[in-house]
Amino acid sequence: MNNIKTANGMNRAAAMLVSAVLGAVSFCNCLSAWAADEKTEPVLVNVVFDIEEGTEYAVGTDPSVFETYQIDISSENRLRLPAGKLKKSGYVFSGWTVDGLYGYQESSPYLIPEGTTEDIVFKPCFFQNAAGVPICNINYQIIIDGEPQDLTDRVETTSGRPGQLVLPDYTRFTFDTCSSRGWTDGEHIFDNGQYIVMPDHDIDLTGIIQQNVHYTYIAGDVEGLRGMTEFVSPLFIEGFPNELCAKDRFSRDGYTIVGWKSSLDGEVYKPLQTVITPNQDVTFTAVWEPVVYPIKFNTLDTSIESPVINGATGETIIIPEMTGTREGYTFSGWKNSRTSEIYQPGDEYVVIALMSGQKQGFSAVWTAGSSEPATQPPTEATTQAPTETETQVTTETETQAPTETETQLSTEAETQVSTETETQVPTGDVSALCGDANLDGKITVSDAVGILQHIANQEKYGLKGQALINADCDGVEGITGGDAVAVQKVDAGIVTELPLKAE
Repeated sequence: MNNIKTANGMNRAAAMLVSAVLGAVSFCNCLSAWAADEKTEPVLVNVVFDIEEGTEYAVGTDPSVFETYQIDISSENRLRLPAGKLKKSGYVFSGWTVDGLYGYQESSPYLIPEGTTEDIVFKPCFFQNAAGVPICNINYQIIIDGEPQDLTDRVETTSGRPGQLVLPDYTRFTFDTCSSRGWTDGEHIFDNGQYIVMPDHDIDLTGIIQQNVHYTYIAGDVEGLRGMTEFVSPLFIEGFPNELCAKDRFSRDGYTIVGWKSSLDGEVYKPLQTVITPNQDVTFTAVWEPVVYPIKFNTLDTSIESPVINGATGETIIIPEMTGTREGYTFSGWKNSRTSEIYQPGDEYVVIALMSGQKQGFSAVWTAGSSEPATQPPTEATTQAPTETETQVTTETETQAPTETETQLSTEAETQVSTETETQVPTGDVSALCGDANLDGKITVSDAVGILQHIANQEKYGLKGQALINADCDGVEGITGGDAVAVQKVDAGIVTELPLKAE
C-alpha cells in the first residue's frame, strides 16, 4: 500500500507534508545505512551566514559561531543554527531564512533538502517595530467538499510586520470523514511548527485535508478459526504511516498468519509492516500458512533414539520403523498421543491442525514377551506361584504333565502378568498416561494442581512435552479447568479411565 499514489490537489500537498515530516524523522538513518552499504564519497557544502554591513553582534553573542564551515551532507541531513542575536539600527532581529519564505529561530534545527549540492546560505531577518509600519495578517480557511467551514473562534489571529518570523496556528481540526493537518498557500506546505517570514501583504492559507481511514481485517472463509474473525482499526489519517496488525490478530488451528492482502492494490504486506495510509478505507485479508509440527516418536527408552519428523498441517507423513529393541519386550507399534490409535511402521498419518502451543506425537507400544530366548533358563515349576520375572516368559521345562495345582497357579500368574502388561506404561523417560500431568505414573490430585498452575501461569508453571499431552484429558481439545476436574473424578473414583467419554 505504500506504493499507492495520493490524489491531486490538497492530497498532493498532504503527501508533500508527510514526506517532509517523515524525512525529518527517518531520513538520517536511511541515508546512513545507504552510505555505509554503497560507500559513497563525501559531499561537502559550505554553510554561510550572509551578514550585511552595518549589522552588529548583540551583547553576549560570540561572532565566531557565524563563521562559514563545511558539512558532509552524505552523512548529515540536518544542522542547527547557532545561538546568538544580531542587531541593526532601527530594526529588530527575528531569525534566519534561506529562501525568504520559511523562517528559523536561533538554535533551531534546519533539515537539509534532499539533493542539495550548492552552499547553504542563511540571511538574517529584521523587521521594524514602529507604528507607521503596516501589520499583515494570516487568513485561514478550510474547505470540505466545496463548502467553507466556519472557523470562528477556532483559530487564533496571526499577524506580523514584514520581515518578522510568525508562527501560524497549527490547530488540527477533525470532521466526520476527514481532518486537517497543516496549511498551504497553494504552492508551499507549512506544518510541524514551521515559522513563516511575513511578507508585506496578507497571506491566505488553506487547510490540508486528509481522509479518516479505517483498516478492516478479516480472517477469510477458512476452517478452524477461534475467536474473532473480523477487526476494524481505529481511525487513521491519510498520508501518515501506520503499522499493520500482528500475526496473532486471528487464531486458526494449525495455521499462522504470514501476511495481509490489501483490497486496494492486491499486494500482500507483512504483519507489523509500516505502510502509508491511503485516502480510502482498506480491507486486509489474512494470508495463512500451515504450521509445521515437529512430530516426535518417543521410544520410551533412553537407549533408543526417538525420531522426529517435521510435518505441516494436512501433510501426510510415513510412520517410521523402530530402530532398537528392548530386552523382554516386543515392539507392537506407535500410539498416537491424542487419539490413542496404534499405527504400524509404513502407515500413513495426516498431520492434524491443533490450537496454538499444542503438540502431536507418538509413543512406542511395548508388550511383554519376546521371540528371543531369555538369557537365563526358566526355573523348575513348583507348586508355589511363579514370580513376575519367571512368568514373563513361559517355557515348557518338563515332558511330565503338571499337576492340577501347578496348572492353576501358572495360569493365574500368566493371566495377571498379561493384564498388567497391557495396562501399565513401560518404564522409560516419559509417562504416556492420560491425566498424569506430573509424570509420576499415576493419576492423583497433584496432577489437577499441576494443570491449574499451568493455566494460571504458563511462564512459571507451564507443562511441556508429554506432560502437556497427558494433561489434556477431559475429551475436549485444549488445557482448561475441565481437565483438572476430570483428574479429580478419577481420584475420587467417579470415573475409572481418561480421557472422559462424551455423555
